[in-house]
Amino acid sequence: DDAFRSPNSLLVSTDGSVPYDSSLSSTSAYLVFDQSSSHILSSRVLPNGRSTSSDSESYALCLGLFSSISLSQERSFSNILFFTDSIASAKRLFDYSPHSAHPDSIKVAPLIRSWLAASTRNKLHFWAIPSTAKWSIHRLAHNLATSLRVPNNPAQPFRTTTGYLRKQSTDFALMEWKCDYERDPSYKGHHFMEHKDQHGAFLQPSYINGGTWLSTAAGQDANLCARMTRCITNHAPIGSFRQRFFPGRYVNSCPCGAELETREHIIQDCPLYERHQRDMANPYDNLAKLIEFLEDNPSAFSFANKPEGPVYDEWQAFIIKRAERRQLPNGYDVH
Repeated sequence: DDAFRSPNSLLVSTDGSVPYDSSLSSTSAYLVFDQSSSHILSSRVLPNGRSTSSDSESYALCLGLFSSISLSQERSFSNILFFTDSIASAKRLFDYSPHSAHPDSIKVAPLIRSWLAASTRNKLHFWAIPSTAKWSIHRLAHNLATSLRVPNNPAQPFRTTTGYLRKQSTDFALMEWKCDYERDPSYKGHHFMEHKDQHGAFLQPSYINGGTWLSTAAGQDANLCARMTRCITNHAPIGSFRQRFFPGRYVNSCPCGAELETREHIIQDCPLYERHQRDMANPYDNLAKLIEFLEDNPSAFSFANKPEGPVYDEWQAFIIKRAERRQLPNGYDVH
């Protein structure tokens, strides 16, 4: 890049750090280098209170912008190159809609506008540098950010970003969710099919990428997600479900001749379904294995073989009526 090779450039390396010890403040650091001489012209590390890693990165970029633009005005530098391991934070700094680092965006907006308007040669460049690369310039910013340890002073509490508050409330809700999931069998359902991860631990609830279970089927069609959900919850159009909710009103045997069509029978034994993996004897051990079984058998846990008759029609009418009732405005109901 011409800007990187130009002697008329400033290099700015930024980094933020959030310590594991919650009694310590997060920190933000920057260093400004002269491209022609590689000398450090300015550097600083400041505490950033209680904030998320992305908030700390945004604040470091904000500090670096103020320092580098000030130096460029003093020494006539026209290119400023930023190196960060959080390019998303750099993009967010130029987003003036409400977000957790919005105050930083508001601070730098007039500064950037006036500097860019001063000359058509003035340009800002942002480069993403992964921390794993351990590039020397960015490594200096990382070491500077982690060198400062500022404990909380009860007389002057840390400032707290909205991003931090949101993360705290989300983490607390997730912890409560996991506790209910683990301690109360009725919370997840007595027939809930549990699976293990690659390390042998049972899967836990999560909100990331749509959740623990749906994220596994991400990118798949809605039909697959629906059949997976029916299978895991054991609320599927199969004999065992009809036996529980409509006792004595259906023939609940499997089309293959088994006395009762159960979830386990369909996955493990039923000869009407294909199994590329012969180790499906334990359907509880791996979610990916279940997904593969459902992909191989599009009719499994679907309504393709739904029962016929007046009782089934009555049940379908009830489902439709309930759905209509939920869609009505507040204060209205269907009886």
